[in-house]
Amino acid sequence: MASRKQLPTMVYIPDEVLLNNIFVRLPAKMVAQMRCVSKPWNAFLSQPSFIKSHLDHSIRNNDEVVMVFYSPFSLNFKPFTAHPCRFPCDEVTISIKVPVNTRPKHTYGFVIGSVNGLICFVEQSCVSQVVHIWNPALSAMLSLPPSNSTCPVDYHNLFRFGFDPKTDDYKVVKITGCHGTQHIFTSTDDIYEAKEWLQVKDGHDGHLHWIGYLDESKPKTIVAFDLSVETFNEISLPESIQASDESLALYDPSHPTNVKSFQFLTFSDVRNGICSNARTYYIYQINIANIASLKHVAIAGASVDKKKERTKNKDDNWTPILNEEFKFPLSVPELALLLIEVQVMQTFEVFGCFSRHFRPKRDVLPEDIKQVLENYSQHGTMNVQNLRDFLTQIQGQADADANAIFEKAKRHNLLQHKGLNLMLFLYSDLNHPLSAVLDDMKAPLSHYYIYTSHNTYLTGNQFTSDSSVRPIIKALQKGVRVVELDLWPNSTNTDINVCHGRTLTTSVKLRKCLKVIKDHAFQASEYPVLITFEDHLNKKLRAKVALMVKRTFGDMLVQRKKDHEITKLPSPSDLKKRIVISTKPPNESLEADTVDDKRSSNNIVFARISDCFESKDGSDDESKHQEEDMEGEIPEYKDLIAIHAVKIKGDLRASLHVEPNKVKRLSLSEQELVEACQEHGNQIMRFTQNNILRVYPKGTRLDSSNYNPFDGWNHGAQMVAFNMQGYEKNLWLMQGMFRANNGCGYVRKPKFLCEGDLTFNPNKIKKILKVKIYMGEGWHLEFHHAHFDYCSPPDFYAKVGIAGYKGDKTPRAYKTKTMEDDWWPIWDEEFEFPIRVPELALLRIEVKDNDTTKKNEFGGQTCLPVSELRTGIRCVPLYNEKGEKYKFIKLLVRFEFIIPIH
Repeated sequence: MASRKQLPTMVYIPDEVLLNNIFVRLPAKMVAQMRCVSKPWNAFLSQPSFIKSHLDHSIRNNDEVVMVFYSPFSLNFKPFTAHPCRFPCDEVTISIKVPVNTRPKHTYGFVIGSVNGLICFVEQSCVSQVVHIWNPALSAMLSLPPSNSTCPVDYHNLFRFGFDPKTDDYKVVKITGCHGTQHIFTSTDDIYEAKEWLQVKDGHDGHLHWIGYLDESKPKTIVAFDLSVETFNEISLPESIQASDESLALYDPSHPTNVKSFQFLTFSDVRNGICSNARTYYIYQINIANIASLKHVAIAGASVDKKKERTKNKDDNWTPILNEEFKFPLSVPELALLLIEVQVMQTFEVFGCFSRHFRPKRDVLPEDIKQVLENYSQHGTMNVQNLRDFLTQIQGQADADANAIFEKAKRHNLLQHKGLNLMLFLYSDLNHPLSAVLDDMKAPLSHYYIYTSHNTYLTGNQFTSDSSVRPIIKALQKGVRVVELDLWPNSTNTDINVCHGRTLTTSVKLRKCLKVIKDHAFQASEYPVLITFEDHLNKKLRAKVALMVKRTFGDMLVQRKKDHEITKLPSPSDLKKRIVISTKPPNESLEADTVDDKRSSNNIVFARISDCFESKDGSDDESKHQEEDMEGEIPEYKDLIAIHAVKIKGDLRASLHVEPNKVKRLSLSEQELVEACQEHGNQIMRFTQNNILRVYPKGTRLDSSNYNPFDGWNHGAQMVAFNMQGYEKNLWLMQGMFRANNGCGYVRKPKFLCEGDLTFNPNKIKKILKVKIYMGEGWHLEFHHAHFDYCSPPDFYAKVGIAGYKGDKTPRAYKTKTMEDDWWPIWDEEFEFPIRVPELALLRIEVKDNDTTKKNEFGGQTCLPVSELRTGIRCVPLYNEKGEKYKFIKLLVRFEFIIPIH
């Protein structure tokens, strides 16, 4: 009888092996199914220790699928849809539908967040809010019981979702907030405005984080909520990033991101309640849609050994795997060189049915640049002597310290192992186009153009926008030296608001405005800041303003009682880090029931110098009465006014009369200035030699647009007030003018406008400026690959012109040829401009994409003061339409001055 085949014996697997090596590796859905096998397995897989181990293993070893909720609010009664994506944000084709339909009328929902694979969302109606926690892997959902807490009127609820590792539990935090902005109410009754919420995987380490501030005038801080003990903590930010314009994020460095540039704090920076470190990351966003990697492998050497092979193309892959092998028989191996070439081509889809390929031309250079590389470098690398020769012979910097520049180049990562990379140096900030020479700043204020803002507190248009301290901070950080505040009583006549009166703009407290001016006045420049008040207050509120100003600025304030007597306007150097107040004195101001127009409230006079800067014996009865009514030392309102404002009474000619013992400061609208210049042009220029003239936009510019600043500058107006919140060509001119003098906010006027130079000839050409536009780069790092054209790279051209004094202005900007289908355009074209008044001339350069089917698109701009241009080949950074500097877009331009022989 044939023997029966013996069955194999089942091997016993210990629970530890099942736990540590098998079950923890299974997906959550399969683990749930395993519970149905037997009661022991169900008990084993339900243990908290196993659940924790499974979660820890999943966090450590999964491929980090992140839930991206493209539509966090669902108001059209459709189910929520979450799109999973893997870093760096490669979208996965599947989608997950949150298991709730908001079909009942007036019901909607929104997602709170996602932690460790669990999704927390809210169903909300007019009368209730129901919070759900859903596990998509198990298709299980838990609904939390409704909260018993009530929400005050005009407040709403905010939710955050996090995981507490100390208790191995998930928590939903409900926060009471205010409509219009998000607030956090702490246990100490402090209210943090948290307009910038941290969104990078927040809540998984047992804390919820916000970046907030008690009010807009105080520094930002990190507000952390400990899920374990359920308390708020405050973590100070490092001083180095308090004034940063970069976006701030809490960042887990183990996870990449598609953010182009940001400052980040790691979890370790804030976990222990201390924040002493912040780093700036620049992650260059990939702008090329498809990549074709063409790899050539070749042998160069003896003629019999020459051979070239080519791999297959790998499309849509930054890390192509080719896995190909080539054989090269060598007759003379001593002379053989192995060459490997990688070519990258841009691919654009056209009509979705075929592709166009474009090969970058980055290796092509203008002839002048090739000659510089050949004469002053060895294969593109310079030593110290090469750099010294280049600076002396090409850049006109015979006195430059080549060794010092070489050391700076090390800190800018411009050095290679053999020396300084010449092309990197040419495109670096070390090769900037403007000289860094600063005026001695010892001339009177009337001899300088002053960077002046109009209605500085407005965030947008002149009629419906918000008032805030943010525009004031931004203006001061950009170097603005004159801030305008319109003072109005609040509804109860007990406090002072700053707003654009009789419009729909919101208001901001004067106290906040003064505080931010004190904190930010001298970040960009140490020279004086002037605050102009447009006063619509009664006597009682003026006394309150005086007390507020004195307590805020203290010794920074220029006052008549403390400053010595002077015989002419002080210089910017005399008033370093000082605050100057300007408005009409009380006897000329409007009472509460009387309102004057914009012009009269801004007409300003520097009263007698002795009255402005010397203490005055005695005071009138009304001032004494005000001092008795208020506690402490109350400075009189008029004593705080260093620059007095008065109405223009009667004929303008009389107001322009120059008095030997008075220094006036008048204000004219742009229209009034143009009309006045036609009739009294010479008198205005004489007036501004020792007096101050302010020009402001006409009242019909509700969109916060601006006028041509040269209307004022050409006649000596020191304060040409601009709306800084707008952006257009006239604002570019303003920004370009005040890049001069090291950006300090004060620019010296031409001599003929300061002293009445009789030798000045407006038709005499003083210099000829030659501008050669070589090339540009950086657009592919700033813009999406299809930003300019879906079917090809951009077709860039440059426009070059001069804005300035009368005859210097070019009727139309010169235009280069258009470089088609190229992210790295090479124009190599030269233009000449005769200059009569270099101190007022601005060089304008604008780059556009030529488009035959629609309006040519903007590609960058800059305005440079001609008087401070450095000769030679210079790196010229471009700015966006708002005047903000691009990080990567730069031009290579050569400047040369020729002195004509008359």
